[in-house]
Amino acid sequence: MREILSQVTPIQPLVNPHRILARSIIDALRTHYELSNPELFRVPAGQSTMNYMIKDLEATYFAKCYLPGTDIVAESEAIYLTELADRHGIPVAAVLLSKRGACITRHDDVIISVWSWVSGRTANGSLTTGQAIEAGCALGRMHRFLADHPASRGRPSLKAWMNPDLKGLEHAIGNLTSSIQSLHERDEFDEVAIQTLNERLAQLRHIPDLLESLPELTCQVLHGDYSTENVIYQGDQISAVVDFCPPSPFLISFELGRIAFAPPTVMFSDNWISIGRELIESYLRWNPSVSDADIQSCGRIAILKILRSLYGVENHYLSPGLIQKKLDESWVMRHCAAKRMLEHLEEIEETLSTVVRRS
Repeated sequence: MREILSQVTPIQPLVNPHRILARSIIDALRTHYELSNPELFRVPAGQSTMNYMIKDLEATYFAKCYLPGTDIVAESEAIYLTELADRHGIPVAAVLLSKRGACITRHDDVIISVWSWVSGRTANGSLTTGQAIEAGCALGRMHRFLADHPASRGRPSLKAWMNPDLKGLEHAIGNLTSSIQSLHERDEFDEVAIQTLNERLAQLRHIPDLLESLPELTCQVLHGDYSTENVIYQGDQISAVVDFCPPSPFLISFELGRIAFAPPTVMFSDNWISIGRELIESYLRWNPSVSDADIQSCGRIAILKILRSLYGVENHYLSPGLIQKKLDESWVMRHCAAKRMLEHLEEIEETLSTVVRRS
């Protein structure tokens, strides 16, 4: 569904240990879809599904193979959101229905969904200004129609998110640091992990102040994972928004801040604050009814999202992901982005105030 960033190894034919799984997926494609001679290639991207390129005669498709324990009903609801976005003019990848009209198919022990292949690539590093404007427009349009989704009427409990267990975080950081220091031999990532975890421990003191000034914020159904990894571009134009999550209401400011201050943009652009402003201003053109509080708070929420999470480094030592190297890189990038955003928090807040006054 997405082409891989240039630093990632190009797609290669499947080899062990995926050969048995590949045969099962090919059997599923031949049995349940109008595919006569599918060839399968592993796409080294994604952490929650095993992803593949399918070539069948002159056509190319994308397949997701769901991991054991995945809530397939919820994933079907996420596919419905993709179709809903398509009906509202958002470019998306189209799901290919099985012969029986199903969007997700089970075959023996394999559960898959099949999609059209979308040409393009995810942003390589920082969003350009043009890409940011497009991303803001698409998100504004999505939030506008998703506000009417029945699930948007739900009232999620924000108590846990707004009251993070700081003692628990300190304990988790301490345990990780101790386990790394006790290793007989440490590699380069181990040394980086110790440094970043020590810095994160010190950063936890910022969390109460960031939370204290937050006003009441709006929740509704969102894309759920709107990041630079899930928006495919051709140049500055969006080819597709992919990987919608099941409908569950959460903070508008969470999703807006996550993409406006995306860690790759924060780290790889000297103009990251102005790029974020351009994205938010384009978002407001399509969703002008969003509250000033949601806009003003999205920078703080973006920082809080990173500071309260050990995703990536925790996986490395406790439960490795499907592509752990990417999680390692993501941990370091997000950590450094949070540092930079904290250092420029006053400038971020003033920029957002300017956007609010203009709107």
